[in-house]
Amino acid sequence: MDRLNRMLAGATGMGGLGAAPGTDNQNLIDNSETVYISSLALLKMLRHGRAGVPMEVMGLMLGEFVDDFTVRVVDVFAMPQSGTGVSVEAVDPVFQQKMMDMLTQTGRPESVVGWYHSHPGFGCWLSSVDINTQQSFEQLTPRAVAVVVDPIQSVKGKVVIDAFRLINPQSLMLGQEPRQSTSNLGHLNKPSIQALIHGLNRHYYSIGINYRKTALEENMLMNLHKHVWTEALEMEDFRHEGERNKDHFKRLVTLAEGYEKRVKEETELTKDQLKTRYVGKLDPKKHLEDVGQQLIEDNIVSVSRQMIDKEATMPKKDAASNGQANGDHMDEDEELLRANLGWPERNSVPGTANRPQSQSHEPHHTAGPATLTAPGQTQPHPRIRSKGRFPTTPNSKVEWSTSNISPEQLKELFNLIHETLEHVPYAICGLGALIDHGFTGRKASRISILCPQESKDNVKAWAASRGCEIYADSVGLSMRDGSTRRVRIKYIEFGFEGLQRVRSSFSNAIVLSLVSQLDNVAAGYLDNRKRGDRRALKIIADDVFFCLDTIASRRQRVDPRFLPTLLGEDFFPDFTAQYVDARPEMARAGIDVSSVLAKHRTATSLREHNEMLREYGMEGDVIPQTPGQFEHIRDLNNSQSVYTLRERDPHVVIPPMTPLPESSHQCDGEIPHPNRKSHPSARKLKVPARTSGPADLGRNLTAPQTPKAVNRPVADWI
Repeated sequence: MDRLNRMLAGATGMGGLGAAPGTDNQNLIDNSETVYISSLALLKMLRHGRAGVPMEVMGLMLGEFVDDFTVRVVDVFAMPQSGTGVSVEAVDPVFQQKMMDMLTQTGRPESVVGWYHSHPGFGCWLSSVDINTQQSFEQLTPRAVAVVVDPIQSVKGKVVIDAFRLINPQSLMLGQEPRQSTSNLGHLNKPSIQALIHGLNRHYYSIGINYRKTALEENMLMNLHKHVWTEALEMEDFRHEGERNKDHFKRLVTLAEGYEKRVKEETELTKDQLKTRYVGKLDPKKHLEDVGQQLIEDNIVSVSRQMIDKEATMPKKDAASNGQANGDHMDEDEELLRANLGWPERNSVPGTANRPQSQSHEPHHTAGPATLTAPGQTQPHPRIRSKGRFPTTPNSKVEWSTSNISPEQLKELFNLIHETLEHVPYAICGLGALIDHGFTGRKASRISILCPQESKDNVKAWAASRGCEIYADSVGLSMRDGSTRRVRIKYIEFGFEGLQRVRSSFSNAIVLSLVSQLDNVAAGYLDNRKRGDRRALKIIADDVFFCLDTIASRRQRVDPRFLPTLLGEDFFPDFTAQYVDARPEMARAGIDVSSVLAKHRTATSLREHNEMLREYGMEGDVIPQTPGQFEHIRDLNNSQSVYTLRERDPHVVIPPMTPLPESSHQCDGEIPHPNRKSHPSARKLKVPARTSGPADLGRNLTAPQTPKAVNRPVADWI
């Protein structure tokens, strides 16, 4: 009935019922509506729109109609619809009803006041499909609002958003204005030409949008991108800092060269040429100052973070209030800093700055025989005798503790190593790692660790910051009982990423896994075999069999890529020939012994054939000048002749080499397996030594011979 009355009343505007056409003789209410969108709803709409780029997304708005001029939107939720063009699909009523039921259970009683969707990159307007969707909403709620947001054009401080409502086509036919705005509250944004083309003010009109924030919402927005003071104390990765410093230095060199070139040009060019010479070009002098200032500030902040981190993580051994003033502690810290940085000591008595050392009362520290330094490195500075946390014993008087390490001391030593080298890649190896894996055959008197070669300076820096005694290949860690334990450091030039490392069983330290430790023991076997130390070979053989037995008992999966030394030609044939139980133990541990033997036989056959070719004067595919008996025989690695033996050909069978009979029953340098009786009929194979290529210097972890072990990524091992 109301609609009929409005139509009859509007007919007067067309000249019906005796009225003049086009006269505005009716009292239209002020229709300056405003949509108030909360901060939470706006953030959720922008977040949803950015997540769906480049697709269009849509959702429903929850709120209430406060009065005839106010629509409040308090929250929104996303809908599963999306679109690829300039419109989205229809609303899913089942999903909407379930979502409203769940929101009611959570204490959100608001109803749906409209819907929103995104136009990523092409402005705010309604397409024909959007108009049809809005008509379905207005059939349920005549005052429903359609909000369009552009997440691409929106930037911080300006959100590209607009609200629309359809124009009743019947009112246009009757000549009525779709809406009348007489209020001075708020304003309407100037419509874009694109929105006018797509039917703005013809099929739909725009509604003003305002953002009313409560005190809690203002607090939430203020804390959205707020910086916390602890962010300045977060330490960055040393590798990233080093790369950033290198980039700054390279840029400084480039700018310095450009500045030098500009100075030379200024002496050669005239004044008129200089006026237009550098217009629009980079000023190297200004940028040189800016880059240098940035480099200095970054390094000062980095050093300050390291000092704060060291003071925060270092255990407090002495109480601060022990009859000393704060000034005394400050003097001691300054002296320690001068000693660590290599600065001259400050004389406390006036007039002693130029006095000879022999006349001074200060003790003169000289580096004794125990001070070991690598070439090109400075000797560690002596410690100041104070009551601080740092060790004050000079390097020349350090006495290493050579007694066996008890389990409690081993745990303490592991924790000290981890606290000192926490920021450096390392791995405990040797007897310490074996004890961590359950070895009880003997006790350790010192600990060895592995570190990459590029972290050598970082190791020394962190050891110095912890107050350790620093030497060329070791550091001294002070224990709680007053003794100093030596920790030997082996620096690996390459291949450290190929080692498998695990967490220690009784501390937070990092140790080599049982498989990598087995390969490390095999490398030690080769080193001692080269020196001819038979006693050490017997001990290392015990360690090899312990690792194999432990792996077999734990049923661990062995990856042959972690065992380049154990399965190599330098170790495997010799060790399995001396110890007849080695191959069964390896097979029990999960190593494919047959495939290893096949690879060795193939390599041996290729090596022998190449030696024969070299003996007759042929090298690879090169044919000698004088044709002879072996003219058509070529290198097996590169030739395609009928004599070629290919490694991957499954039809070629390489017969095993027949061992040469031994002249006597003595084993030349061969040691039987410890705690096992060798079979009397077991024959020991003589593996011919290599005659080509470099001399065999023994396999070790610092020089892996297989390129796969060098190029393996870190994610494959750790």
